[in-house]
Amino acid sequence: MVFVVAAESTLEGAVSEAIKQLGNDKIIGCVLNKYEKKLGDASSYGYGYGYGYGATETTN
Repeated sequence: MVFVVAAESTLEGAVSEAIKQLGNDKIIGCVLNKYEKKLGDASSYGYGYGYGYGATETTN
């Protein structure tokens, strides 16, 4: 399952609760949509999210 989060409108608590209800093991990715780059941003391309959830293990 891919989890979609709207930038600047989805509350962190709502994201955490939804992940808890869905089950962290079922989510394979997260999409941050409705993001608008601000004039002060230093880079022209970036990737990331800021909620601090999800699996941190990697397998080779």
